[in-house]
Amino acid sequence: MKAIQVIGYKNSGKSSLIIQLAKHLKKRGYAVCVLKHAHHLTMPEKDEKILQEAERYLITSETGSILYISSFLQFLQATAFLNADFLIIEGYKEHNFIPRVVCWKNEEERKELATGMEIGNCGLGEWKNEVRINELIEVIEKRAFLLPGIDCGKCDFGTCHEMAGQILAEKKRLEDCVALSEDTKVIINGNQVALSPFVAHIMKQTFGGFLKSLKGVVSGKAIIEIDIEP
Repeated sequence: MKAIQVIGYKNSGKSSLIIQLAKHLKKRGYAVCVLKHAHHLTMPEKDEKILQEAERYLITSETGSILYISSFLQFLQATAFLNADFLIIEGYKEHNFIPRVVCWKNEEERKELATGMEIGNCGLGEWKNEVRINELIEVIEKRAFLLPGIDCGKCDFGTCHEMAGQILAEKKRLEDCVALSEDTKVIINGNQVALSPFVAHIMKQTFGGFLKSLKGVVSGKAIIEIDIEP
């Protein structure tokens, strides 16, 4: 799964740009997910009362479904719920290890938001420009990627931000991330399923976290058998 962040201050056009990027990526045949970090989750009062008494609250209809979870999800936990060709992330400014498209209203904002992770920018109202959007899509297809952001220190760099900068500078490849190259396999009916490095890492972190919480579990190789219903 490849990813980009859309970063900008309030009323800079982030949501409008995300709609256009998702629309154009979808036109090119890609599956797209969007992850947004908000300071407050808005929901109807009756749903808030239900969620106070339940860990998860799932609402389904013919037009779609909404899953409310009563606890905050860390970044890696949130991405474990998503699987697509491209992940568009709004917010999470502190996660400075993902290629960014910056939305800005003036030159001062553009400079303030610069971190070295920019692969594109969108001035106020430029999301309406079809040519500009297609230019951004071309860059995103070539340069988007997603590191785990765990700063494990197993590579030659102290942080994922440093590794990401080297990838953008074309001095390193995504495959050079040690955490993403960890050995995780999925075998269904005797056939091994191909996993992207990031999905493999997410699975290891997710299932590993569950297993570590069980009494008597020690470090080692784990085999999990699950029947998948049709």
